[in-house]
This record gives sequence, structure tokens and C-alpha cells, in this order.
Amino acid sequence: MINLDIIAKELNIKKDKSEKDVEWYRRVVYSAVGRMALATLWNENDKGEISVRRLKSTTYELLKAYESMVPGINSTSNYGEHTDRLCDSILSTMENAGFFYHRAEYYRIAKTKHIKMGKVKLCRGIYATESCYMSGLGAYTKATNADENDESFSNSFEKPQFVLQKLIESVSWRECDFEKEKVEYLKMEEPFEKGYWTGQPNFQFQYSLARTKKCETFLQTYYLVRKTSEGMEVAELPTWVSEDRNYTLLSTGLLQYYKQMPPVIIKHGEEIAKIEIEYRLHPDVENLMLAYSWPERYDGENRPFSRIIPKSLSGTFKKILVDTGYNVREDF
Repeated sequence: MINLDIIAKELNIKKDKSEKDVEWYRRVVYSAVGRMALATLWNENDKGEISVRRLKSTTYELLKAYESMVPGINSTSNYGEHTDRLCDSILSTMENAGFFYHRAEYYRIAKTKHIKMGKVKLCRGIYATESCYMSGLGAYTKATNADENDESFSNSFEKPQFVLQKLIESVSWRECDFEKEKVEYLKMEEPFEKGYWTGQPNFQFQYSLARTKKCETFLQTYYLVRKTSEGMEVAELPTWVSEDRNYTLLSTGLLQYYKQMPPVIIKHGEEIAKIEIEYRLHPDVENLMLAYSWPERYDGENRPFSRIIPKSLSGTFKKILVDTGYNVREDF
């Protein structure tokens, strides 16, 4: 176990008093594999580039090596029985967060950026030899007074209500002519545990979303819906809305505007904080959150809405959530 203790210290991954040793070691291995996967891009050549197949193979081998070193992390089917799935999850999470990108069968490391956010700097595209701390799969360091603010990973987080309002002002409305059995409507009120869509529109709210059902079309079409004195009007939305869960930018804006969005709950421990998210975040924020956190389970069955971060980063992520319109509740 001594090797993982040393790695944990180097990466500043502290054990919470509520954690069992094996739970802590799983977090350490998860982060260590992510850090070594990034280092592999630089080790392959000076362009920070590696074939997709090679990086997947290397990441899988790293996971298997740690499993043999610490057999206890295989218990409860968290690592060992799902290594392939965990490997794919690690790489897709890092790619979605912009740590590297996929181009012509190769992964290439992203341009180096350091973003100062309060007392820390979030790091992207760092060299293999650069010292850093890890939160989940994301690298960060302590900020100093000399550090300047830098642009964010995606230049900026768009505020959902702003995007929603611009669409409302720019779309072309027409009388609703939906075939009832071919469309579904955004749920505008809790509970959301059984899904975010329903078969009937909610006329309590003036604006909402609708979309064609998956079984009806290969690519779902999304619509803004508005209630009028004469019934209901719809406006077809551009295709970007249906790509990569971008519709959640609008669903979030709607629920925030009508004050129906469930709060994000941050539960503070001694060294870690658990973030519980009852409504899926829109892509920019969710991708960053997933990259800089640990899952509670690693076997693919966990919801991406319950995550673990170092307590030292809780203020940073609270600010990101609040700045993009989410209501955050903290439990100490």
C-alpha cells in the first residue's frame, strides 16, 4: 500500500474520516491513471499525440496493474469486473472536458491553459513533468497573487437563461400541428426521478420544450413551445440543440426562469465534499464537473449526479454553479 500512499500525497488526495481505506485508494488510482494517461501523450512524441488505440490500451493496462497491486479495489465490482467500461469512461470524460481532442484516429493534447479561480488554478494540457494536484481526472495547483486570470476551458460558460431569451426573440412561430403520439414535452415540475419528458404539455407555464420521440426519427427535432390565448404555438430549433445534450442549456434556462430547478446540494466532510445534482447540468458545466470529481461508484451503474470533490475545491465549484444560474445549498 505504501506506493499508493506516496502517490496520494503527491497528488494531494486526502482521506476523509468517513472513507474506508479501499474507497480512498479507488480515488487515488482513478486520478493516478488519469494523470498517467495525459503523460502518455507527451511520452509518445513531442507533439503530445498518440493513437486512439494505443492510449486506450495503455489506460487499460494501467488499471489492471493497479488492480493487481491493490486487490481490494476489485471488491464490490467497482474496478476489476468493469475495467473496459471504466477505461472508456475515463478517456471520454477527459476528452469531453477538453484535456485532449480526437483527430484522425489520434488523441492530441490540448493547448496549455491555467485558469485562476479563487485560491486554485485549474490546469489543462500540462506537461508530463509538471507538478500538480488532482481532483478526479483534473489537474490543479495552488494560485498565487502573481497569477493572472485566464480564459476558461470553453472561453466562457453561457448562461442558460440568456441563450433561451435570445432564441425566444429570434425564432419563427407557427401554429402547433403535432401528432400527439410522435412528440414528448419537457417536464416542468418535480419529480424528475423517472425522467425529464412526458406525453402532455404543461399549460401552467407559457414557454416549454418539445421534441420528436426517438422511435419516430433518427435525429430528434426540438421545438420551443409557447401558450397563447388561442392555444399553442411551436418553433423548430436549430440542429445544435439536439447535439451532445445541448438541449439541457434550454431546459435549464426554462426551469431556472420558472424557479422549478432543484438545488444542487454540497455536503461537506472533513477532507471531501459530495455534490448531489438532481437535474442534469448543461454540457459545459457538467463536463467540467465530471472531469474534476470522483464518482461514488465505478461500475457504470452510478448516476453522474452524485460526485466527490476535495473540500478545498468546493468553493470554486459553488461559484461556477452560482454564476451559471444554479441554486446551491450547502450542508455542513
